[in-house]
Amino acid sequence: MSKIDDVISALQQVADRVGEAQQATALALSETEEALSGAQELGAAHTVSGLEAVRSSVESLRGQADGLKDAAESAIAQAQSVAGGS
Repeated sequence: MSKIDDVISALQQVADRVGEAQQATALALSETEEALSGAQELGAAHTVSGLEAVRSSVESLRGQADGLKDAAESAIAQAQSVAGGS
């Protein structure tokens, strides 16, 4: 296996782990939405406020994970281009 293949393999591992983080973030957002809905039904204003902040943070995290995935995929494509050109 060439060094560029090692690079591609390592980058693919990054992309895979970021994909796992995206899935976990989606689950966290779903759970937060469910908890928020329950708190709203109960009229628990303080809890609602706190969960809205949590939701905002999770949404930000999701955006960051999406950006990481895009960057990893771009790096993989660049490395594959190098491998194809060598």
